[in-house]
Amino acid sequence: MPGRHKLRRERGEDYAPLFHRIEEAFAPEELTAQTLKDYINARTPNMESLSEQLSQTSIISSSIEESEDIKELRGLKKEVRKLDIHRETLIGRIDEKIIALSITLVEDFAEEKDVELTEKVIGNIEIWKDEKEYVVIRKNGSFKTWRKL
Repeated sequence: MPGRHKLRRERGEDYAPLFHRIEEAFAPEELTAQTLKDYINARTPNMESLSEQLSQTSIISSSIEESEDIKELRGLKKEVRKLDIHRETLIGRIDEKIIALSITLVEDFAEEKDVELTEKVIGNIEIWKDEKEYVVIRKNGSFKTWRKL
């Protein structure tokens, strides 16, 4: 399988916007490896360097894969919203993982309490007025059992 750079060229995707910004920022004689490294690693007020932003995306992606905690995933979601790259992809992964973990938690809790989930007996993860999360099983809308997470 061809590498990413070759695929970009084959598909007509290129780095034109980045090249344009570099052309505006530097004269040809200024385009040394060190100048470009400094440019990519430069911080501006209220903004991390480009290299830090790109690597942060990878770090958060790994954290999503490793996390088995809904609260942690919600915290990661706040971090992802600050990213400029792969924001929607990572939010989608977080949402999928939260749903999967929620289903597992509810099913495990129902099994532990010896409750059969049906169309009338449903389980859910809820955030109550005290801002805490609970696994709740309701029958016809009324509480059957619950536990704080």
